[in-house]
Order: sequence, then structure tokens, then C-alpha cells
Amino acid sequence: VLMWLWFRSLRVPNSPTGAVLFASFALTLLYASFDEWHQSFVPERSGKISDVGIDTVGALAMGFALFRVSPTGRWQWLVGLEDTETGVGDQ
Repeated sequence: VLMWLWFRSLRVPNSPTGAVLFASFALTLLYASFDEWHQSFVPERSGKISDVGIDTVGALAMGFALFRVSPTGRWQWLVGLEDTETGVGDQ
């Protein structure tokens, strides 16, 4: 969910979708890493690299859920993700 929120907040009209997707993924993993590092200082909690791995899998799943390959081989928005205010989305 965090990756989707980053993606929605970072995209602007005419922005390269791949760059926004990569930035969203990177910010999500950065947050997951810092969260696990923070948990290592909290009593009765532990920071685990496996939790960062689980978050990575979730972020990748969200990335694939945001896009699909069209019959023409071009990336397209999934139906329902268009933004009526900015005009970004299904076109």
C-alpha cells in the first residue's frame, strides 16, 4: 500500500511513468529498511532483514498490479487509476 501511496503522490502530468515507479519502489524499500533498523532499538522488538524482503515482495506485487501489458506491447494504466483532475491515466 505504501508504494501505491508514493506512486500516487509522485506522479504528475507528462512524468515518465517508469521513473515514478522506480522512485516509489526505492522510497518504499528505504522506509522498510529504516523501520526495521528503528525496531532493533525498541525493547521486545527486533529488526529483521527478512521483513525487508517481505516488504520488497509486496512492493513488487504492487508495481505489477499498477500496470499490465497491452496487446500492442505497451504499458498501460489499469482501469480505474485515471486521475480526473490531472488527466493522468487511461487515455
